Amino acid sequence: MKAFVRRTFRTTAVATALLASIVTQSSVAGAQTQQSATASALVARCEALRTTDFSQVPDAPTRIHSARLVEATPSQPAFCEITGNIAPQVGILMRLPAEI
Repeated sequence: MKAFVRRTFRTTAVATALLASIVTQSSVAGAQTQQSATASALVARCEALRTTDFSQVPDAPTRIHSARLVEATPSQPAFCEITGNIAPQVGILMRLPAEI
């Protein structure tokens, strides 16, 4: 049970760090509204996560293997799909909203 709680905490910590990174990148990019954000800006923000260093996250050193923008469909909004792993061997797949 302790191992499960520890893994859940690590995954939550990484998800929080990724979301914070997106929000920070969004505010650095300027005060773009959802309507004025271009597809290329969304792609750039998503792909920037691939090079972001999460190796120093306490108790959850993380490596991002890929980050790609998945276009919206009639049934789902656009999202940034991220794959990676949390040390030592927990695989992650996250689908973060492309726009906040």
